[in-house]
Amino acid sequence: MAEGAVAALMRCGGNIPEGVRAGPPGEGFALYRHRSAGKLGYWHGYYWARRRGSGDYEIWSIPDHPGGRPVPCGIFPREGFERRYERCDPAPGARCC
Repeated sequence: MAEGAVAALMRCGGNIPEGVRAGPPGEGFALYRHRSAGKLGYWHGYYWARRRGSGDYEIWSIPDHPGGRPVPCGIFPREGFERRYERCDPAPGARCC
């Protein structure tokens, strides 16, 4: 997993089991979290997403088990995605969600 992503997940209260491979699946992806994830104790709600030329978002899951890999979740329309997800800023001292 990319070091910046680990730090961002930890600041956001994410539980990162040892061995989880959750680095971005490709170029241009940023870390996002579903706005309802904090209300549900069993779901971390983190996803990798990147905006496509059409303005929609391609999203991939972040595994919650050791040895897991990101899995494609589909293409989401911009408006719905931005209403439901917040970008997690991996900069030091930044707050996510």
